[in-house]
Parts: sequence; structure tokens; C-alpha cells
Amino acid sequence: MATLVRKPKGKFKHKKLKKKTPPRPISEQGEGNMEFLQKFHDDVVKRKRTGTDPETGKETSMLLGTVGADDKTYILPHHDPETRKRITPRSAMDKFDKALSSGELTGYDSVEEAEDELHAIRQRVLAKLPKKKRRRR
Repeated sequence: MATLVRKPKGKFKHKKLKKKTPPRPISEQGEGNMEFLQKFHDDVVKRKRTGTDPETGKETSMLLGTVGADDKTYILPHHDPETRKRITPRSAMDKFDKALSSGELTGYDSVEEAEDELHAIRQRVLAKLPKKKRRRR
């Protein structure tokens, strides 16, 4: 889809609009993980405990990553809301041990499957973010 944008000299130029991509589907297993991660994200945002991604410099609430243990790959936040810093994969496993042992977070059989779900979950969580209000001048 394109819109016409008037150039200063009266000529028209087509400008491509960005298309919103629909969220990727999430597996049944991923829905349980999605629920836990959405709660984690909402809690971090509500308490204003977001941090800064050291690689991009952008604000973050989860820093999702995959961690392998016991022949499974888990999707875990690598953001510690208490320190507001990135934590190591080992620290993430320790921090979320209770959720892992209770079954709130479940592991995937392959790294590829976990990575695909990670992207789908991130896209779904970010799609739920409220739009920023513009300030009027």
C-alpha cells in the first residue's frame, strides 16, 4: 500500500507504508511460558524496574534469551528487575528455579524450537504495549 506525497515542485512521489506483521503463532507449550513471561514483563513495567540493554542502549523489561540444561532449552529473562542489569544464563536459571521446578516455565526439545518461540513470545508481548502519548506543544 502506498500513499502519495506531494513534492515541493508539484510532482508526486510514492511513499511505502510499513506493514504491521501479525504476531507469530505460539505452540500450546509456549502459551504457558507466554503467560509467565507476560506477568514478569507487566510486573517490571508496573514497578518501573526496566533497565537498559547494553548492546542496543534501548529500554528493556525482559532481555529474553535461551538457556540449555538437562537436554532441554528454556526461554528465560536475563534482566534482573532488582539490580536493573543483565544477568548471566546461570544466574537466570537460579533466579527462575522455582518456576522451572513447578512447571510454570517448560523447556523445549531443541534450541531452534526455543528460538522460534522466543521471537513469537517477544513479538506478542511487545504488541500488548500501550502506545506512547504524544505531547502537545
